[in-house]
Amino acid sequence: MSEERIKTKVQMGILKPAHQVFEAIVDPEKMNKYFPLFEKLLKGCGIDHPHQEAKLVAAQLDGIVIHYLLAKEGYPLDEVEKYLIEKYCTE
Repeated sequence: MSEERIKTKVQMGILKPAHQVFEAIVDPEKMNKYFPLFEKLLKGCGIDHPHQEAKLVAAQLDGIVIHYLLAKEGYPLDEVEKYLIEKYCTE
């Protein structure tokens, strides 16, 4: 799966208005709706145990958000994005 295809799938599945994203973060029931998307993307990338890996990806995304909010412009968001794509999706 190409990097551009992954970005498109993630944007289609995750990109929501800010209030919906916040509600999903603070409401575990809503957040759990994202796990099937993570699992599907990880399975498509050939990752073993996509269910368990989806939980790790969610935790990583939580950490990325926290670091970005704290560091603002000093956080290397583009580098982290590229690293995650390279880590999980190799062709």
